[in-house]
Amino acid sequence: DWSSDVCSNSGVCFSCLLIHHRFVVLILLLTFPSHEQCEEGFLPLHDAVSEGAHHPDTPQIITILLNGFKSAVFVVTDEGFLPIHFAASSGFSAALRTLLSAEFRTIFIRDKLENLLPLDISVHELSETTEEAYEQASQDGELNKRRDQIVS
Repeated sequence: DWSSDVCSNSGVCFSCLLIHHRFVVLILLLTFPSHEQCEEGFLPLHDAVSEGAHHPDTPQIITILLNGFKSAVFVVTDEGFLPIHFAASSGFSAALRTLLSAEFRTIFIRDKLENLLPLDISVHELSETTEEAYEQASQDGELNKRRDQIVS
């Protein structure tokens, strides 16, 4: 029963949509208002660009959401983020391209929390990911050295 996946706030969370067949997703997207925000100010578009990077149909879903409510690219969550800020944070390049093709001016809008541009957010997330990977590789190297010492 897909109706149990409809959020209590009358909207549809993207993560709820992803567990269903593409046809059901399209029906839900066409029947639920793409302009209805949840308690935190999220639209289905915010959810799609922040959580959909690993799902091949997400760019099409984003396009459908934008066709239903083009101004969604300018809707700010309670934390002060536009959909492009979430896409930049998640490293979801297809979402970034789709959002920028819909409204390029959003590339110049800073978030309200840290006053960062989408590009700043992407660079920050990339540097954090790189640092975490380097730390993990260093830890793995130390463990390998210790294992070699124990074995010999």
